[in-house]
Amino acid sequence: MMSWKGVITNAGQQILSQWTANGHTLTIDGASVGSGYVDDINMRVATALAHEEATAAIVSADAVDGGTKFKVQVSPAESTEYVAHEIGLWGHIDDGPRTLIALHQDSQTGINIPTKASSPDFIFALYLVHAISNSDTLTVNIDTSAVVSKSTMDNAIATAVSDASKTLNDKIVSNSEAISTNTSNISKNTADITALNNSLNNKIAWGDQVFLNNGYATDANQCSRTGIYWTSTATANVQGYG
Repeated sequence: MMSWKGVITNAGQQILSQWTANGHTLTIDGASVGSGYVDDINMRVATALAHEEATAAIVSADAVDGGTKFKVQVSPAESTEYVAHEIGLWGHIDDGPRTLIALHQDSQTGINIPTKASSPDFIFALYLVHAISNSDTLTVNIDTSAVVSKSTMDNAIATAVSDASKTLNDKIVSNSEAISTNTSNISKNTADITALNNSLNNKIAWGDQVFLNNGYATDANQCSRTGIYWTSTATANVQGYG
């Protein structure tokens, strides 16, 4: 079970104090994710992640009672999977240096971050709530590349459904044409079989007329009665038995 703990770092507290006291502009630059962690007692003194792996995206920042809720989104790893144990929130005041304002970590479990090749659609989102609220200016840099508007999503879904429907219809038409061709072939084969049967029947009927040296027998029964050797060859000379 995941258990994320979060703190405002000492450096973050200093920045927030300046921001609330003197009317400065606080800018939340972004977030980062890492595979390391520190002891809980040392979280406030951290100035960087223990082992940073990648940049994370802040996709939203909403005012809530007593602070601001940030939604941080982690995407798949570029080449090597890792277990995310720490997420940092970075910012600066006015034109000051980029500073680790808040640190969140789950030192026990974390979350496995797969590679982009194995799980291209993987997304891990974490909501960070901090008492960052002031009448002064607060700017949050939202990563628009990680945000999809409803209209964009609707269009993407409509396009996917349309493409799938077209592919299905094409397959139905192709299969219908194949069935029509096979039906035509079956009809032709049936006609050929009928013609062959008729031809065989005609040959058998013709073979019933056996020509003899002296007179003829009209069928096999007559040959049997007169002691004449029977053959189905239409024009054969038939030998008598004596």
